[in-house]
Amino acid sequence: MNRFLIEDLLKTVTANAQGALALDLYSGVGFFTLPLAKVFQKVVSVDANLAATRDLYANAEIAGVTIVSHNEHAEEFLNETQEKPDFVILDPPRAGLGAEAAEKLAGLGAKEIVYLSCDPSTLARDLAVLTGSPGNRKRLRGQASVMRSRKCICSTVSANISHRDLREVAKIA
Repeated sequence: MNRFLIEDLLKTVTANAQGALALDLYSGVGFFTLPLAKVFQKVVSVDANLAATRDLYANAEIAGVTIVSHNEHAEEFLNETQEKPDFVILDPPRAGLGAEAAEKLAGLGAKEIVYLSCDPSTLARDLAVLTGSPGNRKRLRGQASVMRSRKCICSTVSANISHRDLREVAKIA
């Protein structure tokens, strides 16, 4: 991650995020979870990395916020959850979310989904699933075909050529 863009990225991702419940998939140590915990009644974070989950709890304690964290793969969590989030942030690895998990995520009915990706091809694949609910499509600005009363905003945030710094940000509201 480009350290010069990190604050702008955080502001872009969390701008106007509000509601009762936020879900952070692939949460790591809580880069997005902790700021969201200050504006949502409940924040649920999900990450399969046990060390990151432990660090997240320590960071939450230092920040003085309460979170609910699940140490499991996002796909497993999405198969089991009954949560109905208002806001979802996900920052998956290069492999992306995957079609099955994207369908489960779409089924949660979140008002806004923010998807960060370092691989445009997996982002495109997952967005096709997230925005392609049959019988629930509507044309909005440009060529984006999206779910009724939702919008799709995609942008690239990059300061240099390094592949690691290329981040695709997709907001589905």
